[in-house]
Amino acid sequence: MALTTDFAGIDAGSRAAESKDHSRYRIVPARHPGRLAGTIFAALVIIAVLYSIFTNPRWGWSVFAEWFFAEPVLVGLGRTLLLTVLAAISGSILGTALALARVSKSPLLSGLSWGYIWLLRSIPVIVLLLILNNLVEQIERGEWKDSHGHDLRMTVAFHEAQKLLTDATGPTQP
Repeated sequence: MALTTDFAGIDAGSRAAESKDHSRYRIVPARHPGRLAGTIFAALVIIAVLYSIFTNPRWGWSVFAEWFFAEPVLVGLGRTLLLTVLAAISGSILGTALALARVSKSPLLSGLSWGYIWLLRSIPVIVLLLILNNLVEQIERGEWKDSHGHDLRMTVAFHEAQKLLTDATGPTQP
């Protein structure tokens, strides 16, 4: 303890000047000998895998292209993109409105927003996927009502709004 606290023979001003003068030090770059070897090894593995994928006739790229560009796959891709765009736009609008309601001073608006989050968080994802599939099929047929006469256009928007609302306001608190 005496070595670190006993400065009787050293002037305080010279100590401060020494600690700020770093000109006598030479900057040496850090050495990473394993990084270069690891990079070369990873590059060789990637090249070998890509070479195998693109040159091996057993991959059957013509069969892949035939099935990947088949009409049902492209229809499914179009359906997915349409649903994604509609859900993002309507969910953002509804989620913003509900987030503003959640942080408002009105107990009614805040309570309704809290209830909405609680309700949609309790719906399992598989049930939501079944509802979304039903929604898309009815959109394609031009039908907007389920067997009970309820409008299904907002199903996706409600779930996207709940996710946006949760991101904006935090977890549900009673």
